[in-house]
Amino acid sequence: MDIDLDNGTSIGQLFNLYTISNDGYASTTSPLISTNESSINNSMILNIAEGISDFLITYYTPILVFTGSIGNMLSILVFCKTKLRKLSSSYYLAALGVSDTLFLVGLFIS
Repeated sequence: MDIDLDNGTSIGQLFNLYTISNDGYASTTSPLISTNESSINNSMILNIAEGISDFLITYYTPILVFTGSIGNMLSILVFCKTKLRKLSSSYYLAALGVSDTLFLVGLFIS
């Protein structure tokens, strides 16, 4: 969406922010970055994003599953083995701990 100036020139034309390709479609470009530099920057960004996602899948998920499961098991023990078992809400919270643990195990398997 361009804003027309008083003399009929749009802001996009003024700053050369888009170009019309041979097939008639407009594509946005930056006047400060050439197309070769742009494709190099895009591939670098994709490589960095893939590296981050690989790191998260490899390390973060198992750590999250392990610590979450330990915490849920401890909360189940507290709600089932202490005086808290007499409260009706303890059954709900213990069931919540079991379902959270099952979800984390399913997350780790898939």
